[in-house]
Amino acid sequence: MTRSILSLYGQSAMGMAGKEKIPLKDAEEMLDNLMKAYPLLEKAINKAHNDARYKGHVELISGLWRRLGHADSRALRQSFNAVVQGSGAYCTNTAVIMLWEAFQKYQFKSKLVATVHDSVVIDVYPAEIFKIATLCEYIFSHLPLPEIVSVHKGNLDVPEEWDNGDGTFRFPLHGEVEIGANYHDDVEYDPELISKFSNLQVYCQYQYAKLEISEAKGAGILTEEQAKAKEKALDSKLGLLEKVGA
Repeated sequence: MTRSILSLYGQSAMGMAGKEKIPLKDAEEMLDNLMKAYPLLEKAINKAHNDARYKGHVELISGLWRRLGHADSRALRQSFNAVVQGSGAYCTNTAVIMLWEAFQKYQFKSKLVATVHDSVVIDVYPAEIFKIATLCEYIFSHLPLPEIVSVHKGNLDVPEEWDNGDGTFRFPLHGEVEIGANYHDDVEYDPELISKFSNLQVYCQYQYAKLEISEAKGAGILTEEQAKAKEKALDSKLGLLEKVGA
């Protein structure tokens, strides 16, 4: 996955070989295989490079330009990155506007706080947690952008749920929800499990404990057996945690 991301950001075979500490030949082969697997990716990257060379800018899905100046190696590396990051930021900003309008319409007490890259931070009123989570998942998955809701299908085999029936399809987007007791620590949003706790703080503490066990296992501090034993002991306390949250 890391190597695939590097290629998206304009990393050359030589740069990948140095960063990943692998032979240049292996890096070249990996890039070749990636482009063969995703031919439209290579086409998109080449288009961004050509726009940088001959136009001095690239265009985002918003229609805005990212000016790159002289088409040197640095500009070429930035070209496709600008398309990806700039278009992603446009999607996030569109979602924030839609969320703000929904918060006003339904008079939610929860507040939009900030954006961090492609994430939106919301200070959620406890009684609104399920409504806000559902709203966020829906909006991030249904952005009303022409470049997303009406994509030419061509020869692609598109699942029925995304097929518009007119030769176009809605590009599948997915918004993930995580929650936390503060702005630093966030954990998995599990509505079914949350409903077992009357206090979100205790739910978060439970999830933090599970995360610590997982990280300790990953770091080799705990064996697989020890981790399972700790998880079992934690789950056995679930009833007690529910009472504490009551």
